[in-house]
Amino acid sequence: MEDENSNNFNPTDYAHEAGYRFPSAQKAIDALRQLARPPVTLGDEKSDVALAALAILGQAMLSPAKLSESVTLIKTNWDPWIGPWVKFFLNLAEQESFTPPYPLIVDKILYVIPLVVTYPTRCDETRESEIKHLAQIVPYLPPSATKFWLKLLRVMHWSLGHWGRLLTTMLDSGRHKGLLDEAYRRHPDELKEVAKSFIKFINAFNQRIQARQADEKHFHWNSGMLHCILASVVSSALHSSFVASGGMKALLIFSAPLFDAQYSTL
Repeated sequence: MEDENSNNFNPTDYAHEAGYRFPSAQKAIDALRQLARPPVTLGDEKSDVALAALAILGQAMLSPAKLSESVTLIKTNWDPWIGPWVKFFLNLAEQESFTPPYPLIVDKILYVIPLVVTYPTRCDETRESEIKHLAQIVPYLPPSATKFWLKLLRVMHWSLGHWGRLLTTMLDSGRHKGLLDEAYRRHPDELKEVAKSFIKFINAFNQRIQARQADEKHFHWNSGMLHCILASVVSSALHSSFVASGGMKALLIFSAPLFDAQYSTL
């Protein structure tokens, strides 16, 4: 869980480096404006600058004092400068299997994109309307994020939680399940492998809880992932493969301590 990081990419260090390059969200927007549209093919220097700028926009939203300004900057600059780069990087990363070795820029993309596109979840009062608006202007995001999540799950990639959070916060369970079912129909031969990945995650999460290695951050991260998995399995094409591969046994082992704790308080 959250372990596969063959490039030893450190999101915190990367965010700090981006901050040195762009000390403010406005500076990041100015840089994207100077870059204009993305290249037809990957250009290392341009792409590196654009990713760093997007990282700063995402990081700025983590500060309550900068939240309002950052969201406004993202919304007003999405169509001309931000959106084209997001789509460019999604298309670039979709070509990768996420099985090592792969270019370092892929790790940067997998960290930066969820950070930026989940801005509606920071808007407490207008959250639902912001999510609907983003879904309208970025219709390619949900299916693309679903593909990423399934591929990342297979290798237990370190960025898996970021994409799970994107899916659980940006999509209702029905929409999420529909996209997964569509992916399963297109690749029925992969159902068994996906089911095994789900079970591998559940077992690993359980081991961390039993060993008391799941701090609050990791517990919420993994709880969101578990929610995503259960929503993916119920009444879907994956259900039979999940059960046949030992999924119910994994869930029972996982839930047993929770039931024991509940009964001990009665």
